[in-house]
Amino acid sequence: MNYYGFAHPLRALLAGKDIAFDPIDIDCHEFLSWLHEASAKVPWSNQLSQLNQLDSHDTERFITTLAGNENRLAIALQLLMTYVGTPCLYYGVEVGLEGTHDPDNRRCFPWERVETSPWLPYCKQLISLRKASKALQRGSFVPLHVDEFSLVFARQLDDEVVISGFNLGTDAAQLSLPVWKLGLESASFESALAGGTSDSLDGVLDVTIAAEGSLLLTR
Repeated sequence: MNYYGFAHPLRALLAGKDIAFDPIDIDCHEFLSWLHEASAKVPWSNQLSQLNQLDSHDTERFITTLAGNENRLAIALQLLMTYVGTPCLYYGVEVGLEGTHDPDNRRCFPWERVETSPWLPYCKQLISLRKASKALQRGSFVPLHVDEFSLVFARQLDDEVVISGFNLGTDAAQLSLPVWKLGLESASFESALAGGTSDSLDGVLDVTIAAEGSLLLTR
């Protein structure tokens, strides 16, 4: 269970809470350094099988940790499905179930939300992408951009590339991604969730990520 290498840094970044749920303030540079430091201690094959999760019966619900911030929950779920490791959803995450620490995090599943929650179709989209993508299952992890508020990385396996990123800033982020690091000079990328395409030129892909939004592209 990859608490130290995924759940804890993600909670620190998105919710401003440390391992003990005390206040902490880190930016994307520190977040990426935490991921690197944790992964450097674990062989690659083990990293691929580590269980990543946002919350569990041992912690409060992530949407509660985020004080109900749905934009950041969407970012967290995308990272869960696109980062190195094996994603695990604690029951109820897929319908936005709330709950503080044990035993409040063990509420009965709210079946009445199944037909109305926007989180269920969103989770299904991400899971479908994950199951269809060998790059997300076994591909390398290549950071393409990091600043105080934004992080973008690629997962690559052979010719398949998935680009995943987010922007926690209050303004849209306009970024030029060095996809030449992936061996690409010119390539076409499709938005995995929103539709539309983007093309790289001379090894650079220009993208815009909305304020407190995310980016998910496939090649």
